[in-house]
Amino acid sequence: MSFLGMDPGEVTSLAHQFNSAASQINSIIQTITSALSTTQWVGPDQQQFSGEWNGTHVASLRGVAQVLEQEQQYLMQKVQQQEQASSAGGSSV
Repeated sequence: MSFLGMDPGEVTSLAHQFNSAASQINSIIQTITSALSTTQWVGPDQQQFSGEWNGTHVASLRGVAQVLEQEQQYLMQKVQQQEQASSAGGSSV
């Protein structure tokens, strides 16, 4: 017999991991941005580095965090659909 569908508990756990990873990324952004702003470093190299961090790298990391948050929401919607289908005696999602 093959399995088709999902274990809602396992998918809920996976969704929480996605959410936790997004939170960790946001925390890392804050930590590094704060450390960068208090580091004694003056000159064009610092300006270039700060510009790249605050522009390109922060935007990229925030994009990853946003995707993780969106996927977490998607997973939770699928869990809800599975639970509704299961309680109605329907098929797996």
